[in-house]
Amino acid sequence: MAMYTAPGRIYVDSTRTKVVPESSEEAAYLLVPAGGSILMEEAIKFGLVEVEVPEVKVEEEKSVEPGLNKAISKFRNK
Repeated sequence: MAMYTAPGRIYVDSTRTKVVPESSEEAAYLLVPAGGSILMEEAIKFGLVEVEVPEVKVEEEKSVEPGLNKAISKFRNK
């Protein structure tokens, strides 16, 4: 299990859904003390860690030009 170590005290609001500054009036609960650890999933959820999403390369579909298939046209011309 990956863990996140807090560089300082991290507080959350009363709904426990948003990280707020320690000095904020909204600070209701201590999420993790300075030097303490929480699961990396929690750190990601609260936006404490930036997650790089790999870029997905999408290949373009080759367009098919309308017209007769050359193989078919050979048989029709005979």
